[in-house]
Amino acid sequence: MSMKVWKSSNSFLIILILALAFPPSLMGAVENLPRLRVDGHRIVSARAADADFDGGGQVDLSDFLLFAEAFGTTQVEYDLDESGSVDFADFLAFADVYGQNVDVVLRGVAVIDPFFLHASTRRGTEALNLLADEWNVDVIRVPIHPDLWDRYRDYLPAFVDPIVDWGKRRGVYIFLGWHAHGNPLTGQTEHPEWGYVHPWRGNPYNPDLSLAIEALDSIVRRYSDLPHVIYGTFNEPAFITWHEWRPVAESLVDVIHDVDPRALVLVSGIDWGYDLSGALDDPVDRPNVVYETHPYPWKGEAWKGVLFNLDKTDAVFLGEWGYGHSEDPGRIRKEYAMPLVDFCETRSIGWTAWIWHDEWTPSMLTSFRTFDTTDFGDFVKVVLNNGR
Repeated sequence: MSMKVWKSSNSFLIILILALAFPPSLMGAVENLPRLRVDGHRIVSARAADADFDGGGQVDLSDFLLFAEAFGTTQVEYDLDESGSVDFADFLAFADVYGQNVDVVLRGVAVIDPFFLHASTRRGTEALNLLADEWNVDVIRVPIHPDLWDRYRDYLPAFVDPIVDWGKRRGVYIFLGWHAHGNPLTGQTEHPEWGYVHPWRGNPYNPDLSLAIEALDSIVRRYSDLPHVIYGTFNEPAFITWHEWRPVAESLVDVIHDVDPRALVLVSGIDWGYDLSGALDDPVDRPNVVYETHPYPWKGEAWKGVLFNLDKTDAVFLGEWGYGHSEDPGRIRKEYAMPLVDFCETRSIGWTAWIWHDEWTPSMLTSFRTFDTTDFGDFVKVVLNNGR
């Protein structure tokens, strides 16, 4: 550190002492989780990335020394609050992220549709506290079914707002996914028998493109100022080629980014969200996009080869994965789940396991009253707590 810094501002000695004496958590109150963005092939913390001056991947002492060199100057790269000079306000911004890693690997679970979550628990979001307190989730995936969105016009304030507010209080990212299935150009999709039982209207996964555009626009307008909310464009495209799907995906990304250009947006592969191979030669041409895949056991192992190559240039995420308990869970855990988690850990790829419920499948719970776990649920819970 040059002596000119000490001469230009004696108060910086106090700042340096504070920086070295107090743990990062005491140096500045962080009101919200940091906004995320795509940087190359990684999801990164936007705040931490801006303060990682030496590019080391973590905001640490070396970054502080670089910041100290620039204190009192007008060097743009160190002017974190963009005020025109590097001053105490920038130090407070720097202090908020001191000790943080730049790369972010989100791991968590999917919950049931907010309408059913509200109806099932009768306790609002209290049940979700288990996911923060005992499951140690970074993110929860929230499926918004087109059928229910179309049926209940107060869907967001009544059912989604409480979950989003909970995530803000508990420091958990909320992944709001438009849970449509099928071909948004032709309307072709599956029609499960249970879709005709109340409260569904016969097409739970309605792939209608105009409805998706309307919903995504409303959703992002409501939550665009909340950095802990991320968005999924269309859950499981099917009966469609990648060449047909890619421009549709871009149009849905545009709907979100037209409202909030900073939003992190996920784009699923075709073949029910599984196949991302088309993105290798025909990528989505939009910023801040993460590719999403759903590699269930019955889909095979081809996804690993695709992600091995795609992850070299683009950010990827496992939006759904899981296994049932009607088969041999021990074998599936060993042959499918453990290799999947190892693959993701080796490459710093995040995921949300499907699904934290006792009736929706593959189930992580045997009871939504006691929250006892299946073999799958027990495995996910242990992994989220950094075990095996």
